[in-house]
Parts: sequence; structure tokens; C-alpha cells
Amino acid sequence: MNFWQNLSVIEPPFVVVKVEKTNGSTPRASDAKMVITHDDVLGTIGGGNMEYQAISLAQNLLKSSQDKIVDWQTFPLIPRFDQCCGGRVQLSFEKVTQQTLWFQKLKNLSLNDFKDYVLIHQNNNIPRTLITLEDFNKNRFVHNSTAQNQFFEPLIPVQPKIIILGAGHVARSLIHHLTPLELDISCYDTRACELNKIKQPNVKKKLFDDAQSMMNAVPNHSYCLIMTHSHRLDFELTKSCLVRAGLLKFIGLIGSKAKKHRFVQQLINLGISKEEISKLECPVGTPNIQGKTPELIALSITYQLLEKLQQDSLRPKDFKEPYYVSELSV
Repeated sequence: MNFWQNLSVIEPPFVVVKVEKTNGSTPRASDAKMVITHDDVLGTIGGGNMEYQAISLAQNLLKSSQDKIVDWQTFPLIPRFDQCCGGRVQLSFEKVTQQTLWFQKLKNLSLNDFKDYVLIHQNNNIPRTLITLEDFNKNRFVHNSTAQNQFFEPLIPVQPKIIILGAGHVARSLIHHLTPLELDISCYDTRACELNKIKQPNVKKKLFDDAQSMMNAVPNHSYCLIMTHSHRLDFELTKSCLVRAGLLKFIGLIGSKAKKHRFVQQLINLGISKEEISKLECPVGTPNIQGKTPELIALSITYQLLEKLQQDSLRPKDFKEPYYVSELSV
């Protein structure tokens, strides 16, 4: 579950602290968040003295009985404040109680409904507003004169689709590395016993009879990682992926250089063009991380995949700036 889904099961009162704007070098990008309760801190906005001060301010807000429940603070990250990044960070603090309207709505959403909602917030004393994505797109949310300070955050942002074809040791280790990031991860296999070993709740597990039915289920614009238990199945999946190479973001195949050479010769014999074959990353993973254990191979693939996501500007939410309402066409 992501931040807002996890938040929906926490009992108020608590304070949501969020990095709203950054300028220059800062520990975290805009949209980093944490929650402060009376006895716990969940998440991080970058650590250091800035986070220590933010926690102290949030705890004071929790103890306060004043009406003001939203506050914004700017932190210069300079040596005088025991931080040397040199940038500036603007944080929002919102005290959430049982009476907070947007949180009441949030608590009543099913997990499937989160994708259909957007939080609106702005640089003043007004709490967040939770509206449907449909209402937002229809411009039912009224922009006021301070629109340049209004921005929205989907409860579940659009996530890159990672399709892992195979559920063996490397796949399960790879899933372990990827699940903390906000990615849409699916794992396909022909073996129910291996899929059942995947315990992460945010991973979609799908059982198939053969390579063709597997590929039919792969959505366009996916990042495909081929790592099944069978060279024959790997080959069939690789062939099908390359036929769709123009519709897929990434095609990675686990294996050796010898395996790639053998596959390439077979693919050429089947009429797959060299241009299409050039889209295949095999052995998948960065050459900067060496090793043959499932854990090291998975780390190598994770590194390469994150590089590719950054190149495509489809990075996990942790790296992305928020979208300002004034920059949108709705």
C-alpha cells in the first residue's frame, strides 16, 4: 500500500508533514511525506536537523488546542541551521483529527477506489480537499486567485508497469527490491507453487498455461523482465516481446552472453529484424554489479531498471515533483 492507503488505517490525531516546494540542493524532492503521532514517526522527509525541527513543530501542533490546524514553514538548509545542502525547503503541517473532512472520506474508501481520487492543497490555512478525479477533470474544483499555490496529488499516481515473467529465485528477490517503490508490479508464471511464494500484497500474481497466453496479458508500454525456469519458455516470450518491441518500454532477458548468441541466431532465422533484436537487454542488469547469486542479479536488474525509468521520466513517486494545478489543462 502507498502512503495515503497506509494513512487511512492510522487513528487520529496525527500531523501530516509534507515537502511542498524545494529550491536548490535538498535531501528529498517535493512530495516526500511523514506522519507524526503522539508516540511515533512514520516516513521521512530527509532526516537531519530539518526533520528534527519538523517533528518538534508537529508535536507542538498535536498538543495545541488552537483552531489553526494547517501551517507552512520554510527551512534554509545552511550551516547556521546545522545543514549544509544549501537549498531551501517549504514544509506543510496539517493536524488531522476525527473531524477532518478529507480524512473521513479517505477512511471510507476501498483500496480499489483510491485510484479515482485526488487531494487538493494550497499555501494557506485551508485543509486539504479530497475530490474525485472525474470532478477534477471536469473542472468542478474552482480555482481561486491563488491558483499558482494550489497543487494536487493523486492518491495513487500513474505507476510504471513492471511485468516479471517468471517467479523463481531471482524474480522473488527482484520483487523484494522493487516493492518499496511505487510501481505497478505483476508477476506471471506457469507454476502456481512458485507464484504462491510471493507474499508482497501489492504484487499482482497471474497463472498462465503457456507463453502465448502470458504475452496476451502483457499491457503495452510495460517494462518486461524475462526470467522463467525454462529456456524454451524464455525464447518464446523473448520472440513475442520483440515482435511488440515498439509497444514495450523495456525488454530484459536473464542469462549469459552464450544464451543471447543462441537466441539471436534463432530469432534471425525466424525473420526477426536486427533493429527489433537490438531492443533486447541480455544479460539484463548493469555490468557494474557482478555476481551470480539471485540477490546480486536482482540488485543489478533493479539498478538498470531504475536508470531506464529515470531516462523515461517515469520514476517512482519518491523522485517526482508535484504537478501544480495552474500548469494543467483540465
